[in-house]
Amino acid sequence: MKKFTSILLVVVSCFILSGCVSAGATENTIVTLGSSVHFSETDLQAAADAVKEKFKDFKDCELTELWYDEVAALTQSDGNLEKIILFSNFKTGPNVEQTMNADSVYKNYIWFVAKDGTTGEWYVVSWGY
Repeated sequence: MKKFTSILLVVVSCFILSGCVSAGATENTIVTLGSSVHFSETDLQAAADAVKEKFKDFKDCELTELWYDEVAALTQSDGNLEKIILFSNFKTGPNVEQTMNADSVYKNYIWFVAKDGTTGEWYVVSWGY
């Protein structure tokens, strides 16, 4: 019985530790929004907040910089002025999802953020390169 309890404790510990990969870190993110002809400061800040919230899904990653560049955003835009395009840099740790490279730096990563027509809340539509 003692051996069974010890094995059970090891198995449960492994399950607990495997689920303990940290959420995406955003506490130290440098956010630079600047100004926009198309969007208010409030909208830009709300879009940045939406990205930071979504980034928490990026396990074992750290969002280092997040910014709005109107000229660069227009080159990525489909002409829909209801979307804000933000750019970011972030670092990955050793335990990232398989779709990302471990221990890497991603630069100029793009975030497409849209405003919900009903609630007025900004939310991340898509992200990537």
